[in-house]
Amino acid sequence: MRRLINASDLRAEFKARDKLTSRIALLALFRLLQKEDHCMQAVSEYPAEGTVSISREVFASKGPFYRYVRSPQAEAAIRTVLHWAGEAVRRDERWIRDVDANGRIQRLKGFRHVHEILHLAEADLARYAALDRRAAARAQHTRVVHTLPDGAVWVQLLTREAFVREGMAMRHCLGNGHYYRVYALGRSQYFSLRDASGRSRVTLEARQGLVVQVRAACNADPWPRWRAAIEALMQHMQWRLFPLRSTAGFTDGPEQVAFRALAGDLDLDAGAHPAQLAERLQIGGSLRATGRDWLTSLPDTLWVEGDCIIEHCVGLVRPPRLLLVHGKASFAGCASLGPGFDKILVAGDLDLRGCAALERLPERMHVGGRLDITDAGLRALPAAPSVGGPIVCGDFATKSAADMTAHLMRLRRG
Repeated sequence: MRRLINASDLRAEFKARDKLTSRIALLALFRLLQKEDHCMQAVSEYPAEGTVSISREVFASKGPFYRYVRSPQAEAAIRTVLHWAGEAVRRDERWIRDVDANGRIQRLKGFRHVHEILHLAEADLARYAALDRRAAARAQHTRVVHTLPDGAVWVQLLTREAFVREGMAMRHCLGNGHYYRVYALGRSQYFSLRDASGRSRVTLEARQGLVVQVRAACNADPWPRWRAAIEALMQHMQWRLFPLRSTAGFTDGPEQVAFRALAGDLDLDAGAHPAQLAERLQIGGSLRATGRDWLTSLPDTLWVEGDCIIEHCVGLVRPPRLLLVHGKASFAGCASLGPGFDKILVAGDLDLRGCAALERLPERMHVGGRLDITDAGLRALPAAPSVGGPIVCGDFATKSAADMTAHLMRLRRG
């Protein structure tokens, strides 16, 4: 490497908006430019006093010395490398963090000439341009909803093609058609976290202002690594977290548990008395039964992705042990419905009006919206139920389970 009397002038050429971009460009090009004759001028006489930081003795004994002078070739090379380094930083390329014990980037070692590093930079820039073209082509299939400080973005999936690509990239079942049908029917929205390089990292399902499902690649748990990004989207969209399916008793997941799965709605009002319902029933749409006297019991595990409307079924005695409803649920007018719930998770409102035989609710209970217990047989509420909206009994409404329990006791005395 040549000895420069104005190395600071050459370093100043690499000034960028951020220090990391400048550092990468310096590591890549600073030494190599000193081998190029077009920007190196030999200095035979000691410069005027005060213009350089070296002494006359050093100049005489350590020479020869050179001065960096701008040239069109040098300026073009510096512009290219700065642009490349800036793009690598913006995309958070992994090789930036692969350094040796002295802090030098491993990928930038071993180059002998400027044209070699330019070939690397131009190849990367061509790859970035291709990625950007593909991203632009996919833009019609997604919509950016939130951008994070590290360059990652949350996008909403809008088309069938976007669902298929997300399922393939994340190696889960989002692209199998069911989830797009749920989206097309307006029941759920689906979002993907894309890192600064455009790679899918997390898939999220939201319904009625609640996050109902969130998964990393291969259905892995995303919370340890991506919690901050998930919570940033929830805060931006003003969503709350609905307990995940794994907390609803489906610990092995629907693929491993013996569920009877129905892709669409189940309307028990539409036909004659059906065969007995499966003990574990998953309904991809809504469940509806009104005034069905023959309906005496519900599945042990009932998972409804739409609304669960079972009203005025006076013969219904046995409720589900585990109830998961992504929409609203109503058992209004089911006067014989007795205790038996072990866990209730309802994303929307829960209507228990007129459930006169229902004397207690489970401790493990979450209702995202309003809980109506008017004319129910409840003696008290659980100590700490999770209820997002008001708890209503006739004309009395409160947000406090303790206040509602006190009100129920007054009614019984009164």
